[in-house]
Amino acid sequence: MRPGYTHVSELPWDEISSVFIQVLEMPDGRHWSTLVVDLTWGEFYEIADDSEGYADVVRELCRLPGRPVPEPATEAEIWPADE
Repeated sequence: MRPGYTHVSELPWDEISSVFIQVLEMPDGRHWSTLVVDLTWGEFYEIADDSEGYADVVRELCRLPGRPVPEPATEAEIWPADE
């Protein structure tokens, strides 16, 4: 995990408006990926791709709606499942 405050929350699905992977290209050509969880009341969580368990979380979140796991450094919408 990155240094700093870490908080784990369990949220009901009806409080989550979307889950997606966002990728930013840095000036040196490297990519920085985050898993973004948007909440229905306007807040969001960002989980960096170098966080412990990141790959496992992405796999599980993709498995639930039956989506393929995206390639590394690729933007992808994971939730909602019907879009």
